[in-house]
Order: sequence, then structure tokens, then C-alpha cells
Amino acid sequence: MIFRFKTHTAILLLSIFFAISAHVSVHANELSGASSSIPTSDTVINEKPLLLEVKQKGKYGCIDKSGTFVLQPVFDDLTFHSQQQLIIAKQKGNYGVFNRLGNPILPIIFNGVTINDNGYITVTKDKKVGIFTIEGRPVLPVEFDEYLGFSENLFLVKKNKTYQYYDTSGKLAFDSNFTNATNFSEGLAGVGLGNKYGFINPQGQLVIPCQYSSTSNFSEGLAAIQTKNRWGFIDKTGALQIEEKFKNFEADFHDGLALMSDKGKYQYIDHKGSIVFSAPYEYAYPFNEGVAEIRITKSSFSWGGLISTAISATTGAYTTDEDRNLSQTKLKRGFIDKTGTQIIPTKYDFVDIFQDDLAMVIIKHKSGFANRKGELVIPSDYQSLSLFADGLSMAEKDDKWTFIDKKNQPLTPFKFDGVTPFASGIAAVKIADKWGYINRSGQQIIPAKFETAQTFSENIAVVKYNQGWGAIDPTGHFVIPVNLDYQDLQSFQNGSACIKIKGKWGLIDRTAKIVIDPQYDSITPFI
Repeated sequence: MIFRFKTHTAILLLSIFFAISAHVSVHANELSGASSSIPTSDTVINEKPLLLEVKQKGKYGCIDKSGTFVLQPVFDDLTFHSQQQLIIAKQKGNYGVFNRLGNPILPIIFNGVTINDNGYITVTKDKKVGIFTIEGRPVLPVEFDEYLGFSENLFLVKKNKTYQYYDTSGKLAFDSNFTNATNFSEGLAGVGLGNKYGFINPQGQLVIPCQYSSTSNFSEGLAAIQTKNRWGFIDKTGALQIEEKFKNFEADFHDGLALMSDKGKYQYIDHKGSIVFSAPYEYAYPFNEGVAEIRITKSSFSWGGLISTAISATTGAYTTDEDRNLSQTKLKRGFIDKTGTQIIPTKYDFVDIFQDDLAMVIIKHKSGFANRKGELVIPSDYQSLSLFADGLSMAEKDDKWTFIDKKNQPLTPFKFDGVTPFASGIAAVKIADKWGYINRSGQQIIPAKFETAQTFSENIAVVKYNQGWGAIDPTGHFVIPVNLDYQDLQSFQNGSACIKIKGKWGLIDRTAKIVIDPQYDSITPFI
């Protein structure tokens, strides 16, 4: 088969994303008592008309800002695709698609629907795949075994063990009987005939004959190829640029270096095929902006495992393999530079990707930030840190919170019992059991008197005061008076906010006028 990029890189990126998301959002939600996430900029009003998902008698529907049904509440689930402005509806185990006006795009007959950012919809039915435009026009009938991607304005699909390329009109781009194929990369796509592989151009011409036992995609003008159990690299003319001398291929060229391995040892090579350095780690990853992540495992004796094993042997009780493991293995992460030097040593439990030349690191449940030189510009002695947003990070030390800048300078002393992100230059802070607001100078501009305080959105912040909900402006003046009938009130979006009264949800405007009577089990704006 044609080589496909190592999956551990994709898993790494996903794990980083989810780990960071969980680390930040959990603290933000715990602090304010309301759902929030760290914004990268102040909230602005969405230009698109507001759509809301509602739940009624266990079924989901969709209404507009006036309360008029766009989709009746008869669906088991609704998912909104914001970029294409389409709604995926699930009903009785099948899926279909509607536009934001409620007009059907695809009927609810498919086993699965994916709305792609490229402007096309992929559907599956009875284990077959087809493609439609976002307007619902069929491009490829639902008769293919697999859809593998879209590149150079060509769809790559598999049917009856043969890979084929189709254009956007649904016509076969060129005759082919490939037994394997990839998407185009740098103008060429890897294809297979039998157990040999080569490359075609977007016109379907075989520009590099099928003569290799395995290949990779082109990256930085070179593609890895394998013959006789050794790997080398060719250019786009098929000329051998790096002789076939490497045992295993791990990753394409990134930042001028490709990743190879031999007997479990990683090697980074340059465009000439020279080994720049060896990486004696259990896991190594491609370079990105001058750095690459590495990982090692460290094991320690587990008394818990010993006790569990003894109890199991004595009583015959079942225990999992994890419980019986006498060694506690932990992955440790770090970063190396393009000389192979550890700029961030492999002692951290978590290392984030670099953002604005800083990477969050966590060791023994303490967080900090390191720069690309490996210097801990923010020492790892914080209980919690958020990613930087507008130059500030929410920071917790000794169970108290404040904000720090990239020079590790606190905005205020560590005196707050909770903080939320800044929005419109204002952040909510908790003192004892009450919430107030500070500005970016750290000055208290609204006294701490609220039971709950949300971040500002559309220049309004929702607060809970004396057991009732209301909303204030940046001066602390109530623009929506506190009302004890309000059981819950969400942040404003598009000039409206979801409100709960007598156990049901509706919608109010900025003057507190009820624009949609509370009648739903739940109501959620589509973003």
C-alpha cells in the first residue's frame, strides 16, 4: 500500500487541543458559575440572523429570533454548520440537511452526513458514499465504497477495489484502474498499480512510473520512496535525490528535516540525506517552526499494583490488567531544536504547541510557559494558567487568582477567589463569595456584590444579584433590572438572551422585553 502519514502525529495534535481545552474551560466554568471560554478578542454581534435550537417534549427544532419555527421540533438531534450555514437533522436514525431558512437540501434518508468546508456534502447510505453540493445538487451518486478527499478540484473515491478521480461536475477526470491512490500534494498524487507505486499529475498522466514498493506524499519538493526494504527520496521529475539507505520512514520533510528511524531510534535528515542528528527518544515528531516534540516514558514501582495483585491472588477477585501492573508508566514530553538540543527537557507531564513563541508546560500539576530557547519565562509554580489572550493569562497560585502578562508580572496581587477572561476591557473577579469587575489596569470598577457574574458580551454582562437575575452595563448600572422570576439568564448574542422562567426557556431583548415566551425545555443559539 501507499504509505500514509503516521497517525501518532494526528493523535498528538488532537490530544494537545483537548487537553488544553479541558485545562482552561474547566477552571473558567468553575469560577464564574456560567459556561464560558477564553476569547481571543472581544465579543461582537454576529452578522447572521439569530437561529436557536429548541427542545420540546424530547424533540429538537429550530426557531428564528421572532419565535417562528424554521424547523418543527420533531428531530432527535440538530447540528449547525456555521461556515456553510446548514443544519444536519437526525430523525429515526437517519440524517438529512436543511438550510437556515428551513428548506430541505437533502432528505432524511442517509446513514451519515458530513458537511465539508470545501463546499460539498458527503453522505453515506447502506455502506455506500456519495457527494452533493451545499445546494443539494448531486455530484457523485451514492454508489462508491469510500471517499478519500478533495484536492486539485478532484474528488478521490474508491469503487470495486479501484481508485478514481472525478471533477466537480461529476465526470470521471481520466480513465484509471489504480489499486491505490492518495490526494494531490504539491501537484502530484501517489497511485498504485498492483503492488508498485508511482505518481500522476492532475491530468492523470503517470509522470513517475509505478516502480516503488511504497511512497509518501511530496513535501518540500521531495517524496519518500521504498525499494528493497530501504527508503530514499525523489524529486518531482522522479530523479533520486537521497539514496535508498534508511530502514524506516516516519514523516515527510517539515522545516527542512525529514524523520527516519532504525531499530527504534529516530534520525532527522536534511535534503541531502545527511543525518543531522539522532533522537534517542521513544517518540519523536516532525518539526514545526523550528521545534519538534519528543517523548519518553518513565516507570515507577506501583504499590497499588502490588496490593491489587496480592488481593486478586488471595481472593480470586477479578482485577484489570492496569490494576495488576506493578509499574506506573508516565509519558514525559519535551521539545528539541534543529540541532537536536533539548530546549525544553523531557520532564514535563504536558507540553503545548508554541503559540506566540510560548508553550505551556505542566509538571506535577504545576503550570508555566517556556519560550523557544527553553527558558521558563513563566515559572512552573502556578496551580492553573490559561493560554494568553490579549497579552494576559488567568493565573492561580496558593488558591488565589489574578492575571499575569508575558513577563510574569501580575496585574494585581493574588487576591481573587476566581476570575473570568477579559472582554471589552473588563473581567469578572470573585472576592470571598461575591463577584465584581476590574479593568485592565487592575482597578475595581464595579464592586463585588453579585452571586454570579458573566463576561461582558455586546457591552452587557449578565449577573445574579440577591437571588435574581439581571444585566449591567460597564458602569455597573442595571440595564435589565433584577427579576426574581428569572431562574436563569444567559449571555446576550445578536441583541437577545435566553431566559428561564418557571422551568421553561424563552428569549428576551436588551430592554428585558420577552420576545419568545418561555415554553421550551431548552434553548440554545446556533453559533
